[in-house]
Amino acid sequence: MTDKQQSPDISICIANYNGAEILGPCLESIHKQDTRANYEIIVHDDASTDGAIEVLIDAYPDVQFILAEHNVGYCVSNQRMAKAAKGTRLLLLNNDVELMPGALEALYSSSQDAPASIYSLTEYSMTGELSCRGMGMDIFFTPFHCKSPRQKVAFAMGACLLLERKLWFEIGGYPEFFEYTCEDFYLCLKARAQGVPVRIIDESGYRHHMGKSINPDGISLERRRKSERNRLYIINELLPARERVFVWPLFVLTSFLEMAWHAVSLGSLAPLRPLPSLKGSELECVSVRPLLTWRATKFLYFLGRA
Repeated sequence: MTDKQQSPDISICIANYNGAEILGPCLESIHKQDTRANYEIIVHDDASTDGAIEVLIDAYPDVQFILAEHNVGYCVSNQRMAKAAKGTRLLLLNNDVELMPGALEALYSSSQDAPASIYSLTEYSMTGELSCRGMGMDIFFTPFHCKSPRQKVAFAMGACLLLERKLWFEIGGYPEFFEYTCEDFYLCLKARAQGVPVRIIDESGYRHHMGKSINPDGISLERRRKSERNRLYIINELLPARERVFVWPLFVLTSFLEMAWHAVSLGSLAPLRPLPSLKGSELECVSVRPLLTWRATKFLYFLGRA
């Protein structure tokens, strides 16, 4: 155990699945950080099949590896790492992220100044182009990238997310049945409902391979189905009944119209299969009105995403 791991300020948690090409550079970017923070690194390998994890374990003896016997999904992976973490704060990183110089110190310094917050950094592509500085959302809880400091940020992407460990457990972390989409959305909105702000730090940033960790070949129909289901769960939990009566029907209608548009474009009925659905056991209604910034919504918003 290194000096930085004896009493960590930050537990850096990285969920990995078949990240042979990207996990190494991610870990290297952490080791290159110049920071006052004491940190530990935890990697949860979700039963990878690429044969690289044994090599990485040998190459990074300072990293705590948790090896799953079978694939459990992104949300469960993060729950396990949060339980194993010793730090007062959790830094959740995707394995396809590389921290830029000064990133860890910028996060640590900001969290010292205002600890009761969720923090993230400005995101860049691997070629250095600005991707986003947080995410906004419309009335249907559809996320979009914020690129201007003038835009109000609703949540930060889980690719790089810093929060107090106790806040994670107060909220309950990522819902395990979400599996791998909208979990960051849920966590940030639940925190905001408790008065905890989401802050984007511009002093540094991170580079993101964009989708290398999940669905590297594009957005699958299965991921789309889970996304619609999970967003409906969030709407049901966070909106009061009087607003759900308005939002739910329009959400389902616009989702159907979007998928119908894709079906016509592709000449296939396949896009109509992942219609929004929720199991009764997943409908736990909590009447909490979050501190959300509502943005103007176009009812034909789906056309801009087709």
